[in-house]
Amino acid sequence: MRWLLVERKPDVVYAALQDIYLAENDTRTHDRGLALTFATREAAEDHRRHLKHRYDWVVMSSGN
Repeated sequence: MRWLLVERKPDVVYAALQDIYLAENDTRTHDRGLALTFATREAAEDHRRHLKHRYDWVVMSSGN
């Protein structure tokens, strides 16, 4: 299973917005295929903790 970082959205508007994933160089992308993936949840959380706006992101399973 791989893990990735998804931009956190308020519950009120979540359904209406397209997911935004963290890509290389800590940029944002709508393309899940370009998203950074991590081998473990711990590795994804560690990367998130080093981001400038770490609370804007949540870890989720990529399903693979």
